[in-house]
Amino acid sequence: MSVSQTTQVESTQETIDAEGIRWVAPEVVDYLGIRTATREGAFFIPHLTPTMHLLDCGCGPGTITAGLAQIVTQGHVTGMDREAAELEQARRYADQQGIANVTFQLGNLYEIPFPDGTFDAVFAHAVLQHLAEPARALQEMRRVLKPGGLIGVREEDRDADLVYPFPSRLRETHALLMRFWQEIGGDPYFPKHYRAVLREVGFTRIQMSASCEYRSTSAATRTWANVLTQFVRNPTFVELATSQGWADEKARDEMVVALQTWGNHPDAFWAETWCEAVGWKE
Repeated sequence: MSVSQTTQVESTQETIDAEGIRWVAPEVVDYLGIRTATREGAFFIPHLTPTMHLLDCGCGPGTITAGLAQIVTQGHVTGMDREAAELEQARRYADQQGIANVTFQLGNLYEIPFPDGTFDAVFAHAVLQHLAEPARALQEMRRVLKPGGLIGVREEDRDADLVYPFPSRLRETHALLMRFWQEIGGDPYFPKHYRAVLREVGFTRIQMSASCEYRSTSAATRTWANVLTQFVRNPTFVELATSQGWADEKARDEMVVALQTWGNHPDAFWAETWCEAVGWKE
């Protein structure tokens, strides 16, 4: 798989969202607000036309949604999320940008609140790997597409993280965070399977690509270390790590030290591969 695009990430945020569990590090919630359609949706945009009606699944604060609306200028974009607070933020952002051809809807990916064949295109960014049943969500996305409609999906696959320096304690920390992700119902290694799952649920002409995001400045690596530190301190993680015997308080403190040491290292580097795919409903 070739890497077609690279992006420096100066600030970032991680959300783990599976079967009702959602937690966002408050120190870095700005990440969702810096996402753009032209960057995160670069693989998807060439397939859009100005008159399309599009659904953005898991739209968050709506910056990608608003950008898509500026591309389908004669059409309409609906941003859908299950978090009312993020939808309100999205509405404010669209109003501030003067974007009129966009609306926002509270909704669940397993039961999308629209009739069959409503949309010309569906987009989902950093969503499926946080779901216990991604195929079920994809089936719903396909249901609301018109015949000939297009889907675009993108998220990072944690099997392809590149980290330096990567001492043993940091490796153990990374592995334990991935285990936590899986324990609460998600799959950080799901994106590489896009082609197979899209085909299984009925999409055709599937095209897959990849892009790279990286952190290579002192500000970016410190921010990322702080994000991961907040996951180690997340009450849900602490509860599981304790009850399952993964890591006691001393071990968790050592994990935090390992993360902060890495984030402040002058040579620190972290890169991740984002898998992308488009497919069509015949």
